[in-house]
Amino acid sequence: MLGNLTGKGRKNKVILVKMKIKDAIERAKKKDEVREILKKGGFFCSGFITLKSNEKIEKWNISFYNPETDNITSVLVSENFVETGITDKPLHKRVYNPDESKIKVDSQKALEKARKEFKSYGKPFTKILISFQKKEKEFWNISFITKVGSIVNVRIDSQTGKTIKKEEINLFQKYRAA
Repeated sequence: MLGNLTGKGRKNKVILVKMKIKDAIERAKKKDEVREILKKGGFFCSGFITLKSNEKIEKWNISFYNPETDNITSVLVSENFVETGITDKPLHKRVYNPDESKIKVDSQKALEKARKEFKSYGKPFTKILISFQKKEKEFWNISFITKVGSIVNVRIDSQTGKTIKKEEINLFQKYRAA
């Protein structure tokens, strides 16, 4: 359970997981469009959710890569529906194929760990972005969008639960120089 996410003594509501990412991936794989992608050598490439401080994890945006078309198709999955979303080109040149079996630490535990890391920044937040992805290894990427114009990003190893990286990015300073 998550309690104080602001680090300032102000309580945000608890965030609970109603839909686990592994369940969302399995449900998405049953969708006809996804089955076609998988038949062509495609694969699950990431999953994410954006939350307000008082929201439960009730749905996931699950993405699948199709190597034949070099496109990524998103699928929105909840307990009540599975909907195919947009299909578009990947943001990055390389698309990784994460191993879902390496999700040993679920999103709730990763979020609890990230909360502890975030607390040291002492800033209130407005939204949380949670994603499961792979670069060198599989990880949870949890970003807290603060009310003061920065993003605190915490990466949690999806197998061990250890913090891989944490950083704060000041959006005003980053884009002022551009």
